[in-house]
This record gives sequence, C-alpha cells and structure tokens, in this order.
Amino acid sequence: DPTAPAPTDWLNDSTMTNYMVLINEWCVSNNVKVHCLNSFFGTKLMEAARGTQRDAFTEFNCGLVKRWSRAKKPGGFDLFSLDALMFPWNVNGNHWCLCVINVTRRRLEMWDSLRSACGGSMRRTMFKAMAAYARNEARAHVDAGNFAEFSVHPAMDVPQQTNVSDCGIFTCKFAEFIAIGISPRFVTPDLMLQFRLQMSYR
Repeated sequence: DPTAPAPTDWLNDSTMTNYMVLINEWCVSNNVKVHCLNSFFGTKLMEAARGTQRDAFTEFNCGLVKRWSRAKKPGGFDLFSLDALMFPWNVNGNHWCLCVINVTRRRLEMWDSLRSACGGSMRRTMFKAMAAYARNEARAHVDAGNFAEFSVHPAMDVPQQTNVSDCGIFTCKFAEFIAIGISPRFVTPDLMLQFRLQMSYR
C-alpha cells in the first residue's frame, strides 16, 4: 500500500501479501533459502484440515493447498530444498500471526504477538495442519527423512503487543527477521511506529 499504516491501522491481506513478496525478492537476491506464502495459504490450510475429532485429523485435503508448492511453476517451490517456509495466518479474521515450517531445525513454529487471540484448540489444529501438509510434501522426497522428527515449537517467549492493532506489523517483521537471520525476539513493541514508517517506504 502506498501510504504508511497509521499507528492504529490493522494491516489487510493485500499489505501482508505484498510484504511477503518483498521478503521473497530479498531472499532470491541474496540466495537465502526461505520462502513466504501469501496470506490465503493459512486459510486454505485450515480448510484442508477440516474433519477433526478431538484435535486428531480424520482427513486432510491436500488438494486445496497443492498448487502452492508446484516447484516447476513460476513462484513455486520445493519445501525440502528450503531452510524454512513461512506464511501469515489470519486467525478468525481479526488477528495475524506467523507460522513457520522450519526444515533446517525440523520443527513447526508459531510466532504470535497476542497469544490470547488464538485459542489452544485452533493453535493445535494449525500445527496438525502444518504437519499434515509437510508430511504430504515429504512423500515425493526419498531423502526428506521421517516427519516424526519435526517437533512443535509454539514460541512461548514471543514479544507481545501492547494494543489490538499491531499484530500485522509484528507478523511481517517476524518473517523479515527470520529471513535475514535475526531472532524475532528483537521485534519489540517500542519499535512498532518505526517499523510502520519503514514499511511505508518499501
């Protein structure tokens, strides 16, 4: 978006997706094996995970998300050639957090700046959806290893926002910091206005 997000603006899908594109362009230019998906991937991933009983999948519709990872198409990718795959997740239409399939460290991560906005059941379902997606991708790779090696890492000590409007900024900067190799724990509430101004120039 051409104008700077005001201090109380919520970031929309378009802004989130555009920022993920900028991160991808930087990663390609710097030969960093990190890829960001757009904001609709998380929504489709949760749709694919419907049909659960007591947080255990009865089915996973991989067809709903398969098109995102076709390596031979423009913008496609091979999950197991990456160090990490990231996507912003829109929780209940009113909160953003970052989900990461960390291939290098063999774990599933969630960076959430307002943990109270995402209930435990939804969080568990998303982790299971991420696991099912990665397991499905692994079937095409004889060297992908056993998916059971991946652990769940909810990142309990994530910096927390001090209002209801900064979740999108946190999520974008979490993704950027991970891509450039800096701990997301350096994304702190006191830097939000500075980050909003930076984003307006990119």
